[in-house]
Amino acid sequence: MEAGNTLHAREGDRVTLGLKKSVQVKAYVPVFIFPVVSLFLCAYLGDVISVRTNLKGLNVILEITGLVITIIVSLCKMKNWIMLRKWR
Repeated sequence: MEAGNTLHAREGDRVTLGLKKSVQVKAYVPVFIFPVVSLFLCAYLGDVISVRTNLKGLNVILEITGLVITIIVSLCKMKNWIMLRKWR
């Protein structure tokens, strides 16, 4: 990631970097909130389907599958944001 050097810092200087609140929110949703919501949604759907079809353990399989898919999608989204420099 690149940052502007408005302080004219040189190599070896100590600087503190900060992120705007909007950038933090953009990062929290795909990284934390979306996977957690997906986990609960997949667990619920797995439980409903397993009760109706009499297949035990389907909820656990759907939880793990949904969570893995969500993590992959989240990481791809973050990679796209970094590549397009939408973190500003």
